[in-house]
Amino acid sequence: MKRIALTLILLLTPLAAWAETRIVVFGDSIAAGFGLPPDQGLVPTLERWLSVRGYDVTLIQAGLSGDTTFGGRVRIKWSVPPDTDAVIIELGANDMLVGFDPDGIKSNLHTIIDSAQGARQRPVLLLGIYALPVRSAPYRQKFDAIWQSIASQQDVLLVPDMIAPFRRLSQPERERRKILQSDRLHPAQAGVELMVEEIGPKVIELIAQTKAQTKAQAKE
Repeated sequence: MKRIALTLILLLTPLAAWAETRIVVFGDSIAAGFGLPPDQGLVPTLERWLSVRGYDVTLIQAGLSGDTTFGGRVRIKWSVPPDTDAVIIELGANDMLVGFDPDGIKSNLHTIIDSAQGARQRPVLLLGIYALPVRSAPYRQKFDAIWQSIASQQDVLLVPDMIAPFRRLSQPERERRKILQSDRLHPAQAGVELMVEEIGPKVIELIAQTKAQTKAQAKE
């Protein structure tokens, strides 16, 4: 009986390991969960959202508060462990707030995606963010166009504006007090939950891509 039980464990273990998907969430203070308790940031909230829907996923938090696409371009090289299955990239907001050149931002993101994919050609999900009104209209137009351009050129999944739910508020000023922290920039827990609802379906697509790639590589 013990031998049968041990055999079952040995048989099932590889299946369980295969079922789990390891995804690095690489970004700035949003990915890092700035200003929030450890269990309320974007990464743990998204992981719970996926778990409730039956997805066996481990999300690895690789966020750095204040990071820009230039910093990410350097940091990505040592932020993605070899056993990573896919990468979510969330960078660009700080570049926009400082007013960095959109062409430079675009170039940095291309390099980040190339590094994230690596030799294994890992699936990538790019989380975009549209510019805030603090920037001029011409700048906003050029910045907002970055995301779709990159996604098309590099054939990666895209959420064009991860804070789109914030822009759809029926009573913007009143409701922003509930979804933003006191700095009026970083999301509170309620804001994180809105973001997860926005990006969650695309993360499910990312998982599906990862599973399909794993199956294809297993047949080679």
